[in-house]
Amino acid sequence: GNTPKVSQLTIDPYKLDLSFAQFTTIGYVLDRQVLVTVNLISPKNATITLISNQLQSAGAQEIIWNAIDIADTTGKKFVTSEEGLYTVRIQAVNPATATSYTAKGCLFVAF
Repeated sequence: GNTPKVSQLTIDPYKLDLSFAQFTTIGYVLDRQVLVTVNLISPKNATITLISNQLQSAGAQEIIWNAIDIADTTGKKFVTSEEGLYTVRIQAVNPATATSYTAKGCLFVAF
C-alpha cells in the first residue's frame, strides 16, 4: 500500500529529569521517504513541536531532546515547565498520496 509505517519507536530514557541536565533520545524507523512531524504533548495538552513536515529518508532516525529553549541565549530556559507524562507523537505522511501513519509513545518529565 501507499500508507507509510513508523516502527521500532524507542524513547531512551523514558524518564527525563531536567534538573540534572538529562536528555532523551527518540528513535524510530521509517519504511519509506516521508514527511515527518514529531510532537510532544504535555499533561495539560500543550504541544511542543520538535520536527515539522521534515522530509526524511527510509531507515533509522533519531532525535535528541533536552527540553532547552533554543531561542534562549543563556541555554538555561526550558520549553516546558510541566512535570508528568508526555505523549510522543510521530506522524509520517506520504508526500505523493497524503496517506499518513501515527506512532505514539510516552516520556515522563520531572524537574
